[in-house]
Amino acid sequence: MQFAKSDPEIEAQLQLLKDATVDFQRGDVLEWARVEELLGLPRDNARLRYVVNKWRNHLLRERKIECWPETAVGIKLQTVDEQLNKLPAKRSQRAARQNFKTVKGLTALKHEDMSEHQLIKRAAMIRLAQEARSHDRRVSAATKVDDYGHEAMLKRALKE
Repeated sequence: MQFAKSDPEIEAQLQLLKDATVDFQRGDVLEWARVEELLGLPRDNARLRYVVNKWRNHLLRERKIECWPETAVGIKLQTVDEQLNKLPAKRSQRAARQNFKTVKGLTALKHEDMSEHQLIKRAAMIRLAQEARSHDRRVSAATKVDDYGHEAMLKRALKE
């Protein structure tokens, strides 16, 4: 569902969320029940999801706090440690899975069914997906380095 960017009702609902969470700090959770109560919409409503996503973008842009959904609970404002370590690791794992699926799908194509141009394109796409997967592994490795001065591990993760 598409919503108008200047919809006054959405802006009013977004302001309700902003006002209700102005005192929230990192680690706090905005529960779904509270969101439903504030917006007067059920949790599975597209408008509610749209407003919550705008609120999450506001928090990231204005307060530099990333949010992540907590299953069946609400939206958690990430701590510095979670924003530095947990989220990049999750996202790089997801990206690596998608890149693996890309390579798997492209290598499954039969050579006989493709023109020379398609073969060249396929080879380039496979190479790019493998490079991206390698990059994702480096990001994942870098997130495993703790904050207590393991510079050698970090250098190795960045070099690989």
